[in-house]
Amino acid sequence: MPEVIGIDHIYLTVSDLARAEAFYTAVLQGVLGYRSNRFTLAGDPHVQFYNRHHGIVLRPARPDTPQQPHNPYSPGLHHLCLRVSSASDVADTARALQAAGIAATDARLYPEYAPDYCATFFTDPDGLRLEVTNYRAERRERHDHWDTLPPHMSTFTLRLAAYPADTAPLLDLIREYLTWLNVDLCGRGLEKELPQFETLFSPPSGLFVLAHVGTELAGCAGLLVHHGRTAELKRVYVRPAHRGLGLGEAMLRRLMELAPTLAVDHLILDAVAPTTHAQALYRRMGFTETPPYYDNAAPDTRFFELHLPPCTL
Repeated sequence: MPEVIGIDHIYLTVSDLARAEAFYTAVLQGVLGYRSNRFTLAGDPHVQFYNRHHGIVLRPARPDTPQQPHNPYSPGLHHLCLRVSSASDVADTARALQAAGIAATDARLYPEYAPDYCATFFTDPDGLRLEVTNYRAERRERHDHWDTLPPHMSTFTLRLAAYPADTAPLLDLIREYLTWLNVDLCGRGLEKELPQFETLFSPPSGLFVLAHVGTELAGCAGLLVHHGRTAELKRVYVRPAHRGLGLGEAMLRRLMELAPTLAVDHLILDAVAPTTHAQALYRRMGFTETPPYYDNAAPDTRFFELHLPPCTL
């Protein structure tokens, strides 16, 4: 079966071609590295901006078309969103647009869309809403594991845990994790964590990412800020029925993208013998073994760390 691998082109009808060309030359060619050319189609001049992935073409409106600001809720194009690699790239884009005299919003996270959704917004001369966003963990997961994801994974979602609403299901999941590890903390350590959830696992002290397959809670991963710019990954767990689908990597990548928002650029974690598969994942994602960072560790415990690129947001 043929596979669509991206957008080929997008046509934008504009009320003033010269004005629109100047705007999109500044945005697409000046900031985002597109190239451009001109051509005529059915007697109408067109301006094309293109890169290795797709083309964006400007064409003039018909003379009898009312020249009004674009209404995103009328039939037609609602908005155009372009993707860059990282949240830092979004921030660089926003600053470059502002330096070019374009009224772009400052780059920031929009957790109501996704925990790692970073974007800048602006409008073209006809009022068309434009957006630049980052290559989010969910999008990477979909791309990297498309051939192995079963159909039900179309409902796969990641979200931030909310206190106190998610406390009970999260604690149940952690109990299941500790039982799987054959670690008995239910009478001591686990219950001790309960009153700490509000302070330790909510920004800026930390956070938990939850994975859902359909309506089922399938996994969790926590990030706890220790000191300075260091945070520890905690309780990384995927239920057995959902293993092998890339959920663990997706949650870790989400935490890695969110870490700079907590002023963190150094991640640490520990792993015990039953998690050999997870240890292989950590190494594949760039974590390296490090000496123990606490005393009285079990003999089979391995310690890992990862230094993240500096955040420019």
